[in-house]
Amino acid sequence: MSNKIAIFDFDKTLINVDSFRLFSFLACRKYIEKMLIVLLTIGSGIGLINNTSYKRIILTTIWHTRSKAEKDAILKRLFSRLTQRLNHNVLKILNEHINSNEPVLVISASPEFYVRPFVNCISQNIIVHSSVFNENVGLNNVLNLYAKEKVEYVKRFIDQEGAKEVFVYTDSISDLPIIKLANNVRLVKPNIRLCLMLQKLGIRYNAVE
Repeated sequence: MSNKIAIFDFDKTLINVDSFRLFSFLACRKYIEKMLIVLLTIGSGIGLINNTSYKRIILTTIWHTRSKAEKDAILKRLFSRLTQRLNHNVLKILNEHINSNEPVLVISASPEFYVRPFVNCISQNIIVHSSVFNENVGLNNVLNLYAKEKVEYVKRFIDQEGAKEVFVYTDSISDLPIIKLANNVRLVKPNIRLCLMLQKLGIRYNAVE
């Protein structure tokens, strides 16, 4: 068992884009659907709607109304776009961890139905944990791996692996609780707010472009 583990955020870390927003627009057929996404994104950003409801509405009104053939075509376009937006510096580091036989986790609040197959195309050795949104999108069928739920899973993963060295790669200030669990922090194209926060907390980090 390795003493090291590596934890990678997905959106804007492994890939240089918000994958759920890209997915949502690719799933649209009508202008009114695009307007709905814009309004929901704004509402979620300013706190008028929570992250789970934001995703559930888009999946219910757009994605789950598509036929299987339409869904397959949308995912094919999405995977092509995501491949173009891979951060190759981060990808190289990820592969170095894998080649060193260190457990690698990619964790994401984006839906598992596209995150898992995309990441596993990179390597079957990557552990993927992401949000689950079933066809019946009632409250009991949603696991939105966001905020508290994301941190709790990472804690369990670290304990399970018994790791002494924890590497975390992220771009997001929302991952601060996860960053605090690591002893090797790598910020991917970090914004100034996150950098200042870590400096204030005395947390050392390296930047990755």
